Amino acid sequence: ATPGTGRTFAVTTPTELRSALTAAHPGDTVLLAPGTYGDFNFDRHRYTGGFVNIRSADPVNRARFGRMLLGGASGLSITGVDAQSSQSPVVSISGSNIRFAGNRIRGANPNGDPWDDSQSGMRILSARNIVVASNDFQDLRMAVWIQRSTSVALRHNDFTILREGVNVSGSTRGDIANNRFQDFSPRYAAGEHPDAIQFWTTNETTGVSHYRIRNNFLSFGHDGHVQGIFLRTENRALPHTNLEVSGNIYYGASFHGISLDMVNDSTISNNIVVASPWADINNTSFRSADGRKGGGFQPTIMLGRGTNVATLRNIATHYSGTSEEALRTQTDNINLYDTHYKKGEAWTTALAARPTALHPALAEFVSAPTSVAATRGIGILAPFKVGVVTLDPVAAQAFAASQPLP
Repeated sequence: ATPGTGRTFAVTTPTELRSALTAAHPGDTVLLAPGTYGDFNFDRHRYTGGFVNIRSADPVNRARFGRMLLGGASGLSITGVDAQSSQSPVVSISGSNIRFAGNRIRGANPNGDPWDDSQSGMRILSARNIVVASNDFQDLRMAVWIQRSTSVALRHNDFTILREGVNVSGSTRGDIANNRFQDFSPRYAAGEHPDAIQFWTTNETTGVSHYRIRNNFLSFGHDGHVQGIFLRTENRALPHTNLEVSGNIYYGASFHGISLDMVNDSTISNNIVVASPWADINNTSFRSADGRKGGGFQPTIMLGRGTNVATLRNIATHYSGTSEEALRTQTDNINLYDTHYKKGEAWTTALAARPTALHPALAEFVSAPTSVAATRGIGILAPFKVGVVTLDPVAAQAFAASQPLP
């Protein structure tokens, strides 16, 4: 290590990494030489007043880990590494003041097919002040589970080649923003119906509160249904409260594009929920023999039980739920024509044309400049960036440091 403030430790083995972390202080950097560091437990390394930066020395030949167990660790910034394991979760965080960015997380078999992966990518349990940004999650049963945690930012990640996305339970103060959800592969024959983002309350003592879900791109144009933003409670005594669902794009063939039930004191605004061509089969019971293809239906914004929920300036191919009439009469929501209910306004009321590709560009969902939607401030009014910003270790460290906590 070089002497003085902001020291740099160059390590090549797990043993050297442990020694460096024992000697390090906030502001120091631990550079990981290319190689395999195996399963690694960071639990006893706890720093206050700043961060110890751990990153790959070579952005091309990155350091590789198995499971990464952060346990009660604190004051760590980990960037530009790869983690892959046959155990679950691949990354476990239960500490505080953690930044995790520019990393790649994989299940046991990174072959582009999540059917043979049973792992979750990350579990954040009883943690606080966590930033998970610009990471690439692939080949996993589920991407991230946030449970009983406070102040978690989940921003600019790629969630692809999965069977389930992000689950949140018993948590408060969070931000799920600017993430890309794409290429989910449920096992339809087994009855799987995954969600990109789901809130629930099973075995919890509180609902989710003070969370923002904003500017995410849920692109599910393939031949099956994947639920979008599904915020419900299994226990009516534990509603979710103070949620903002804004500026999200759902493109797919699930009835549940954006669904809220037992949600109070919340806002749904400037989202777009529209049908992919597969939705036009309007047959939810269809299953292919191999379980790779599932049914499709017109996606909706569905508002169920709850109080004081404002729905403003949204665009959808259908609106539904126990508060349907109130939802439809809210100011400046547009109902586009769909092929099942055979009613609604022309697509050109909002968009230049109906998107039809497997993976449309995000710009196709922006309200056309001269459309009724744009002139009234409805829907997505300008393109925005989603997904991974950088996987470079140094740039990812800086990006994570720039992210405010919720």
